[in-house]
Amino acid sequence: MSTRKTLMASSLAALLGAGLLFGAPAVHATGSIGDVWSQIAYPTSLSDDAALTLQGFCALCHVRDGESAGPTNPYGAAILNACRDLTGGGQCTTEALLLAAFAAVEGDNSDGDPDGFINIAEINADAQPGWTEGDTVPSSLVGELLDPVPSAADIDVVPVVIDFGSVLVGTRVTGTEVIINNVGGAVLTVDSLTLVGDPVFSFGLNTPTTPFDVPAGGNQTVGVVYEPDAEGADFGALEIGSNDPDEPLVTVALQGIGITTNEACFPSVDPRELAFGQVIVGTSLELPVTLTNNGIGDCTVDLSVPQCIDGEFVLTSPASVSVGAGETSIITVAYSPINLGQDNCRIDLAIAEASDVTVPMNGEGVDVLPTDLDIKQFKASKSVSLSKGSGIVSMNITIENNGTEEGPGLLTVIGEQNGVAFVHQVVEVRDAIGNGATRITLQSYIPTEAGEILWTATLQDGNPDDDVATATTNVRP
Repeated sequence: MSTRKTLMASSLAALLGAGLLFGAPAVHATGSIGDVWSQIAYPTSLSDDAALTLQGFCALCHVRDGESAGPTNPYGAAILNACRDLTGGGQCTTEALLLAAFAAVEGDNSDGDPDGFINIAEINADAQPGWTEGDTVPSSLVGELLDPVPSAADIDVVPVVIDFGSVLVGTRVTGTEVIINNVGGAVLTVDSLTLVGDPVFSFGLNTPTTPFDVPAGGNQTVGVVYEPDAEGADFGALEIGSNDPDEPLVTVALQGIGITTNEACFPSVDPRELAFGQVIVGTSLELPVTLTNNGIGDCTVDLSVPQCIDGEFVLTSPASVSVGAGETSIITVAYSPINLGQDNCRIDLAIAEASDVTVPMNGEGVDVLPTDLDIKQFKASKSVSLSKGSGIVSMNITIENNGTEEGPGLLTVIGEQNGVAFVHQVVEVRDAIGNGATRITLQSYIPTEAGEILWTATLQDGNPDDDVATATTNVRP
């Protein structure tokens, strides 16, 4: 480094507590944000009383202008851009989002000076990563001024899908809650709460009367009850109307299955049809089917794939499985076309305790695959806390299309914690030709127990170079 950068350690606790960072509203958290700050190896102490001024608190991310903080420096601008990516254009108004933004730019060299030191190295050295003393900030990197006009209300609902699972007819499932968060800078007014669909869903006793207000950084819970009145699947939705300018109506999907005591085995499969899409002749693509037992006893299942067309569809999972009550089993099939054209087949599930199930399959053998989606980057929150109000795992993935045509890909994100694997989400992704790359914000996840989560992202588009990427999240007590 040609010149030593100004020594001015920052205090995240003070920044967030005062609501000064980038002009964001004060963060609502139950624990010490300073503790988290120290755990990611950022400076926590202030060297002298002079550092306790506004300019000392903000100098990490803002240009100093006398006794006040000016526009964001290049490092601050980088964090702002990361926040926009994480929130779809908004600000980091929670501890978890802010930490995710820090992590996203730690490996960059925001100031672009020739010393080559990355941001985290300069922070650990008590040097500001955003600017060298005497430098001027390029206009292209100047972000928002401190104390901007307060943002509007911004609703964030968790979860967006509630699956009550299998419930005995005539019994009630209570205690299930929807959390309405206000991550904006103005008061959120919830005008309506409406249940639609099957009448077996109702509100819990703790449901507030509309309209009601949720302050910036606050939240409100809404209880939902499921009481099946007949055998079979039930579907509904909770519609939440508010003054959020971008999402005036948010829908939470509700589902459950009514069962009777004599249904020991009640199977379901997802997806109901297995579509392999286009696969290059001479290569292979493997896809899963999830078998769920929604009953109260075991399901004994024998699996087979008929000799549909020259053995192009092959069962790659065990041919016989036993699935306990409420459990799932993953069935995998490989499609290996040997010639051009459309192929069709099926998976036969012979179930001893229930009716047999059939899953149709289809695929097409091709000699050229125009769509080639690849994973460029996969990120997840590095650390969250169960007890400090920061237990939300944010994830994003960047994909690029190295083929000749736009086409869809199937992205599967699986989390494994304490030896238990769970499917977090499966989404269809696209990236246009010549677009460079597309960054996608995935659904957040709220862990319920401590322990490291290993996230595995698999992108499948029918191309034999399917990508796999991993990330980890440390869930602290």
